[in-house]
Amino acid sequence: MTRHTFGSRYVEVGGELTHLQQIMGHESITTTQIYARPNEKAIRADAQRVYAVQEARSQSNSRS
Repeated sequence: MTRHTFGSRYVEVGGELTHLQQIMGHESITTTQIYARPNEKAIRADAQRVYAVQEARSQSNSRS
């Protein structure tokens, strides 16, 4: 498994970026971010979660 694949999968399953930084031995978190690229599916899922939370808050506020 390549470093890029490992880094991306580690973050996808919920691993902390700072922990990945330590595992990979990087001094800079910026270097670690290069190896932990999110995939399109994960980005869409995150956006949908944010939208759902905003919708729920909006509905809750309109009932008050």
